[in-house]
Amino acid sequence: MNESEYDERPWTEEQWEQTFRESDAKSAKFGELLETLIDHPNRDEIIAKEMGWDKFGEQDRGGYDNPNSDFTESDQHEEDDEPFSLNDVGDAKLRQIPAYSASYDWAMRVHDALKPIPESDDPRLEESLEAALSSFSIAAKIAGGDAIGYDDSLCGNIVCCKKALAFADESLQGLSELQALGVIDFKMLEPLIAEGQQVRSLVASRIAELRSQVWWE
Repeated sequence: MNESEYDERPWTEEQWEQTFRESDAKSAKFGELLETLIDHPNRDEIIAKEMGWDKFGEQDRGGYDNPNSDFTESDQHEEDDEPFSLNDVGDAKLRQIPAYSASYDWAMRVHDALKPIPESDDPRLEESLEAALSSFSIAAKIAGGDAIGYDDSLCGNIVCCKKALAFADESLQGLSELQALGVIDFKMLEPLIAEGQQVRSLVASRIAELRSQVWWE
């Protein structure tokens, strides 16, 4: 196989991960600039220059107008311009994906269970709550992978699901920490953790299923 033939092969997981890392870095830079310059009268012009947007037309800004976007310029043409929202994708098609459906419902139950916890100045509690509530990101990442696709972009889908798996681990860790802190009823938290472990298993199974369809690695 010569180099030109190899270049035409679909991207691997590693290539998608590198692209997402670059996108995340630019998104972080955008966020920092916006926070620093929020009240500056020439905010938009300064940010555009710092981000390099002044060198390109509006159509070349890609996904970086939305600092929460998981998609790079090459993927943006397939996506809406609006930021991703769970409410935007809670439809019958996504509900057919077991990992999506289970993680969406679990995130709602996690939210309801943690809502009664009173505010506290304890940084450990704040960090544990934030970690536990990352359960909302699991379904979001699975939906993002579904939006990327299943053909030549299949590995991009897989990388999004790997992010979902990481969020499942983070949320379970947060719930375990809350359990250790004793701020929530054990009888309520224990089944919630068990359900989360099932969600994690479904996400891992989805990754394995998608990887079984990859022929070019």
